[in-house]
Amino acid sequence: MSQKITLNIKGMHCRSCEVILEEKISAVGNVKNVRAYYRRGTAEVRYEHAQPSFQKIGEAVLAAGGVRMSWRSTRFQ
Repeated sequence: MSQKITLNIKGMHCRSCEVILEEKISAVGNVKNVRAYYRRGTAEVRYEHAQPSFQKIGEAVLAAGGVRMSWRSTRFQ
């Protein structure tokens, strides 16, 4: 079962911000896929089994230059 976490991220300004954020979050364990949207101020993190660490995702967002984040989780079948 594929699951998704949607992150609300402040601080993205352009496509380069999306790419950097996707790269940083992709390096977090258990992350299958990441897609960031600077115009929406969101990133969708997909994973299969174990949920990625929110602490590690938060650290990745800060390393990418994101100011702040919040999230919601959705499960898909």
